[in-house]
Amino acid sequence: MFVKRRDSALSGCPAAPHRKQPSVAAPHGAPVSRGAQGARGANDARGGPDGRALVGGLAEQAVRLLRLGHMRWYAIRPEHGLGFDRRRMVIWYAAFAVYAGAVTICSGGGADGVWGVWATIGYALAAIVATRSRGYAAPLLTALVVALLAPTAWLTLRASGTADVSVVVMSAHLLLRTGSPYLPAGRLASWQLYNPYLPAMALFGLPKALGLPGLIGDPRLWLTLASAVLLGAAFWMVAPRRNARCGACLGAATWCAVFAVASPVLALPLAVGITDPPVIALLCFALACAARYRMTGSPRLLLVAGLAVGFACAMKFTAWPALAVLAALFAARDGVRVTGRFVAASIVTTGVMIAACAPGLLGKPAGLLQNVVLYPL
Repeated sequence: MFVKRRDSALSGCPAAPHRKQPSVAAPHGAPVSRGAQGARGANDARGGPDGRALVGGLAEQAVRLLRLGHMRWYAIRPEHGLGFDRRRMVIWYAAFAVYAGAVTICSGGGADGVWGVWATIGYALAAIVATRSRGYAAPLLTALVVALLAPTAWLTLRASGTADVSVVVMSAHLLLRTGSPYLPAGRLASWQLYNPYLPAMALFGLPKALGLPGLIGDPRLWLTLASAVLLGAAFWMVAPRRNARCGACLGAATWCAVFAVASPVLALPLAVGITDPPVIALLCFALACAARYRMTGSPRLLLVAGLAVGFACAMKFTAWPALAVLAALFAARDGVRVTGRFVAASIVTTGVMIAACAPGLLGKPAGLLQNVVLYPL
């Protein structure tokens, strides 16, 4: 009973019907608790919530998330969708440590080798911490800090940028100066001057191009943040009790995103500046929207899925096959009309993003053809 009460307090879900707050009818017929109505009236009287209330709310959510992560392994109820337990986490992080060690041995140095050294230590520590921790927050944060954040900061501050990072930064500089992230054919004197990405990828180089220094301006930081946020949104989209606005489900989605972004599948490419993780995260989010559409039938989810796929397709060609796969999924499951809406949203989003991120291409499309089509061929 103690565990259930504690979990209910963290989740934000009522433990029993008699604990619900009394409600009154809202103007549109939706029930609103008296406490919420009073708070809203106070905010309206002040002209809206002040900054202190916003900071206090964010701090409260952070404390709730940490409390959830420090709960005992057996105290997490399965209906919140959290699949962690001590045995599985120890096995996963032990396997990750072996993989990172193999990368260290086989890489021959360079950025991959630097990540391998940090990650081997980080995953081994996370496995050890998982055997002794009362909850899952400590091993997850250990892996995040030592296997992802530390090598990313080390490579950013102490090593020259990889080719991927250099291309993204260069394309952002070109976009600000010329309106196009591509050099014309006559100026492509070296392979390092080619930009094989589609225009939306240049957005991750804008902080550096705008003059932000060090780690704050490095594309790897923004690639990591975008991937983590999108993965968290994907996990939250398929949370079992999302419609109930369950705080524990939201916390579980956040911790799942931490686990995913700190795993070798994403930590290695993020640390060395490879640009695939945000594309992968966008496609995962689109698949989560497709799964939620199956449960709710909301047409807005089709639009959101199309926006996610379209944005990914405006970043890299490697995302284009996902449009065909998702279109086949919708066609087989939901019919031609639903498929048409999804495909239209994806194509329109791709075109708008390419035009918005490279307005100079409207008059000189040859740079796109030379860099993105002919060079990879």
